[in-house]
Amino acid sequence: MDFFEKYKVKTFDDLVFKPHRNYFNVGAIHAVMEFPNGHAISVVGGGTGLYGDGETTFEVWTSWQEDVQGYCTKDEVTELMLLTQYKSEKNQIVGFIV
Repeated sequence: MDFFEKYKVKTFDDLVFKPHRNYFNVGAIHAVMEFPNGHAISVVGGGTGLYGDGETTFEVWTSWQEDVQGYCTKDEVTELMLLTQYKSEKNQIVGFIV
């Protein structure tokens, strides 16, 4: 059993992408993941107006950051996910609709 499996650490490969809820943004995708500590991450890409193509780069928002990070690679998304999973607990998630 590897470290990620043993400690239930989530990475980019665990994200489940669905079509973006904005119907005007054809081709855009969106994934949201909440963590046991109360923090969350939102990852989008593709379509128009987003800071990532949805294939190799992505726009990322985390519940502990005030602004999005654009054009993140899959590895950079994983890094943000790791940081988010190990932040201190948060009582309420705000900023996007799950």
